[in-house]
Amino acid sequence: MTGLTRAAIHEASHCVVALALGDRRVSRIVLHDTGGGLTTILTRRGCRDPKKDAAVCLAGPIGEMLRTGSTLLDGQIADLDNAVAILRTAGIAPDDALDVLDEIFAVTVALIERHCQLIDAVARALVRSGRLDEPQIMQIFRGHV
Repeated sequence: MTGLTRAAIHEASHCVVALALGDRRVSRIVLHDTGGGLTTILTRRGCRDPKKDAAVCLAGPIGEMLRTGSTLLDGQIADLDNAVAILRTAGIAPDDALDVLDEIFAVTVALIERHCQLIDAVARALVRSGRLDEPQIMQIFRGHV
C-alpha cells in the first residue's frame, strides 16, 4: 500500500467520523504530494463538543491503523496530541483523561468499523483526484447511506 493511499484513508476517516457525529460539515479534503493531507471540518456554531472534537482528531490515526495495519507515524501523533489538548482545554482533569480517551477511542473504532466501506470509497476518490470538495464528498455519502 502506498503512502498516498494510507494518507487518503487517514483523511477519509477524519471526514466520515466528523459527518457521522453530526453538527459538522467537511468542506474539503486535500492530499499533498508528500503523502500527508488535510481535512477541513466546520462545526455548526454553538455545537462544540470536546469529546466529539477529540473523536474526529483520533479518527485519522485509528482509521489508518485499522484499515491499513500501520503503526503510529508523526502525523498520527500530532492528531493524538490535538485530541489530548482539546480535552485539556475543556477542563477534563488529567486523572479523568485516560477514561475519557478510552470512551472516545471505543466510539471512534465503532464508527470506523460501521462505515468502513464509506471510508474506502472516500479514500479511493481522494487518491484519484487529490482533492474533494463538499459537493463531491456528499455525493459519495449519498451513494452509501
